[in-house]
Amino acid sequence: MSILRLLGKFYGFYPEDPVAAWRVDSVIDAAADLQDAFWDLMNASHNKESETKTEKMLEKYLRKTLNIYLRVMQQRLAANGNPRHLVGDKVTLADFITAHCAYTYFMNEHNQYYKEQQEVINREDFKDIKAYLVNLKEDVLKEYFEKKVGGKPF
Repeated sequence: MSILRLLGKFYGFYPEDPVAAWRVDSVIDAAADLQDAFWDLMNASHNKESETKTEKMLEKYLRKTLNIYLRVMQQRLAANGNPRHLVGDKVTLADFITAHCAYTYFMNEHNQYYKEQQEVINREDFKDIKAYLVNLKEDVLKEYFEKKVGGKPF
């Protein structure tokens, strides 16, 4: 994450204002928590943990981790007052890391738990954060999503 912050500062995606920088950092930290919980679940699933243990981990991930993550990001979006960005009025690392989480995990149709995660993100109380995430892909970060990596769309 320190390299991410360095690159963000170098390329103008990390705010100079200390409070705005804290907001970006807290989004990055929340993303790390979500990723850790997701990969714990995936490791249990792929290591053939007991089906009951994996189901309990999935339930905890969906009800607690993902639910809290989405609720906090939705609150951040509302507090920012700009439906296009989580922090400030231009693209920051907060937008990039949030897009990474969304389109790697809970909005990735190739994810093994896509259906279960969609049941969470599609709830009415998450409509604003979902609209933000769709807009990130289809407008704000469109050029980044259209770039090709290794001959395949990113």
